[in-house]
Amino acid sequence: MSPPTQADIAREVVQTIANGQATSVFARFAPELLQEYTAVQLLQAWREQTDELGRLIAIGDPEQKLVSGTEALVVPVIHRKGIHRVTVVFEDESSISGLWLSDISSEQDTDQTATCPSYVDQSAFDERSVSVPGEGKDLPGTLAVPRGTESPPGVVLVHGSGPADRDGRVGSRYPLRDIGLGLASHGIATLRYDKRTFVEQLQPRETTIERVVVDDAVSALDRLRAEGVSPCGVVGHSLGGMLAPRIASEDGNTDAICCLAANARPLSELVLSQIGALVPDDGQTRTLSPIRDTFERAQNGSMRPDEQLFGAPVTFWKSLRGYDACEAAAALSVPMLFVQGREDRQVRADVEFEQWRAALGDRRNVTFSLYEGLDHLLTPASDRETTQVSEAVLEETADWLLGCDP
Repeated sequence: MSPPTQADIAREVVQTIANGQATSVFARFAPELLQEYTAVQLLQAWREQTDELGRLIAIGDPEQKLVSGTEALVVPVIHRKGIHRVTVVFEDESSISGLWLSDISSEQDTDQTATCPSYVDQSAFDERSVSVPGEGKDLPGTLAVPRGTESPPGVVLVHGSGPADRDGRVGSRYPLRDIGLGLASHGIATLRYDKRTFVEQLQPRETTIERVVVDDAVSALDRLRAEGVSPCGVVGHSLGGMLAPRIASEDGNTDAICCLAANARPLSELVLSQIGALVPDDGQTRTLSPIRDTFERAQNGSMRPDEQLFGAPVTFWKSLRGYDACEAAAALSVPMLFVQGREDRQVRADVEFEQWRAALGDRRNVTFSLYEGLDHLLTPASDRETTQVSEAVLEETADWLLGCDP
């Protein structure tokens, strides 16, 4: 029998801690790590991470990531109401030198100036801070306006899932900043802003898709028009792309929408698909059935509104019930652009992109572009050193926005 791999060991350690047998994993710890935890501390830290996530269902396949320049394994731990991730660093083939009961690979800081894409021409636009009015607190934002034109075309940038700043920061990547400044370099005004859930903590009962995303995006469009920008469109990434048709419909005056790495299926189905990708084929039914049941209970009113389900209260999931992104897009007459990376593991191109194309592919004013080798953030999937949005994607988006006929 071949010796266990580091991935095998990482999963075994996580399972052992989940079983409440913390002392059993200490044999795997390097001396310096033994000084960081007692059995009681380790189990207490585990409970703090998992108590609100419900019953543990499965432990997925570890993913290799970089943590401060060091290779690490991030182990997904799937519960009935959510996922948390454990980061494991090995000193050698089997000895563990680092253990964090969270995914710390996305927490590394970086210098934004140093990573600004080369395709950004700072001399081509002026950038200033603005506020986007909204219910509750106004949202801090950044407006980039091309120089030398009185009424440029423009877009509002809409974030993906979760609390996000105006740059859409994920670790050392700033996709909304790259897109915003890249488009401004091509003569397109852009407004990006901190997401509602990044600025303030909403009460569970008010955490709906309208309050979290749609209402603020419509307000941002009005704010952009107040600057003399015309025509105005929406560029949404991931969840923001899925909701772009709804935003355009609510606004009533949107001239174009661009959906980047956007899911076509309901968000709950996308989450189930993402979880399915984490577990072996023979564990799919056992893992997904209880989670699917939980989503159904959330959306039919069988759960308390303030209960948490995959990072959001039940109210949020109920507010998405009945929204069909393809149907909403089909009801629009404005030009639309759909862009996807072939290597996107969060929003699979062979499912989501093709569903958009099946629904809208016969429209003359709808464009579809699939890029080989790009991931969910539209950066090269095989190159960890390149963190900027692909220049080819940026240029196509700019050319399309400048050339489309509202």
